[in-house]
Amino acid sequence: MPSIPQPARREPRSLPVRRAPLPPAGPPEIVGGVAKWEGVRVEGTPAELATAGSAAFFDCDLDGLSLAGERIELRLVDCTARALDFANAELPGLELTCSSLRDSRLVGAALGGDLRDVVVSDCLLDLVSLRMCKLSRCEFRECSLSEAGLYAAELESVLFDGCDLTAADISGATFALCELRRCEMQGVRGIEALRGARIPLADLLPITPLLADALGIIATD
Repeated sequence: MPSIPQPARREPRSLPVRRAPLPPAGPPEIVGGVAKWEGVRVEGTPAELATAGSAAFFDCDLDGLSLAGERIELRLVDCTARALDFANAELPGLELTCSSLRDSRLVGAALGGDLRDVVVSDCLLDLVSLRMCKLSRCEFRECSLSEAGLYAAELESVLFDGCDLTAADISGATFALCELRRCEMQGVRGIEALRGARIPLADLLPITPLLADALGIIATD
């Protein structure tokens, strides 16, 4: 019987393309208590974020923004971002949409919310918490997610390419139309959650003992 074709993973869409440099950022517009920047280049960390409980960036280029250890509600829409430092930040209700993030540090950050049409590359996300987050049409490329927490996260059309997922906790997560390529997955907890994900055979072999244990298979000589 011929196999039934499986739906393909959907790639991120509507990522920002800059045809000219954006003007430098000035003071934000305050809308309903939210510090808002739109269509500007933000270098470093605006002073206004020190007292803002919520911030939003639309169609912006961010370079060197630091929210390390801070708690803030954050929206990034149609943005490019590099060299961010969100280590140990608490970002409840985070919204990342149609944006790219690279060369950034999110070690130990607690992210809660939605990521849609996002590309994350060359970033440190060790110990990051994505518990119960929703990720759709996202790509993680050459990122470190050692001991990351994805408990009960909902992933749809997400790609992990060349990532370190050592000892990550994916218990209760769902991986619809997802792919994992060239990833380190030793010690992953809840590995049965990968049911339905696409993984090259060469990448499956090193985690065979984990899969056997999850399925209750007893290896014999």
